[in-house]
Amino acid sequence: MSCPLHVGGGTMRSVEPTDGTDAADELLVVPPQGSDVQWWCLYTRPRHEKSLARLCEQEKIPCYLPLKLSVHHYHSGRKERWLPLFSGYLFCRADPEQGYRLSREENLLSLLHVYNPEGLVEELRQIAKALSVSRELDTLPYLKVGQRVQVKAGPFRGIVGVIARVRRGFRVFLNVEFIGRSVPLEVDGRQVEPIG
Repeated sequence: MSCPLHVGGGTMRSVEPTDGTDAADELLVVPPQGSDVQWWCLYTRPRHEKSLARLCEQEKIPCYLPLKLSVHHYHSGRKERWLPLFSGYLFCRADPEQGYRLSREENLLSLLHVYNPEGLVEELRQIAKALSVSRELDTLPYLKVGQRVQVKAGPFRGIVGVIARVRRGFRVFLNVEFIGRSVPLEVDGRQVEPIG
C-alpha cells in the first residue's frame, strides 16, 4: 500500500511502507549547530494541514506531515482517505525569513518554535517507523505516566515508547510531547523490555 507523504523540499512522494528507513529519514534531521534553519511546528486551522504542506512545497521548505489511512464503509462501498495523523499539526525546517512568511498565512493559527529539536526529531522518527508498519494508526491524548520500553519482537520491533497495561496484552504509546499527542500500538507483553 502506498500513500502520499510530504518530505524534504516539500515534495509530494508516494512511499511504500518499509522497515522504517524511507524518505522521512532524510528529512528528520537536526540542522547543524550555528545554522539559522530550525524546526517549527505549524498549528493550522482545522483541515488545512495539507494546504500548508503544499505551500511549503511551493516555497521549498522541507516539511513532514505524517498521514494515516482512514477507511469508511458506505452502502456504495469502501472509501479510503489519507488524513493527517496529528490533526492541526505540520512540522517543518525553515530559516527566519521562511518562518516569517509562513506566520503570515491565514490558515496558520500559530507558528510554534521547537526548543528541543533533538527530542522532537527522535519522536517523529519513531512515528515514521510505526507508520511504515501500519498506516491505520490513530492518536490519543498524551499520556505522561508509564514506563519507557522498547518493542523487542513482532512488526513494531525496535520502536521505543511508553507502556500501559490493558485487559489483554499491553499497549505501547508513542508520545510526541511537543503537541501533547500519543499513538497507541497493541503489543504482546512478552514483546517489550524496559529501557533506561
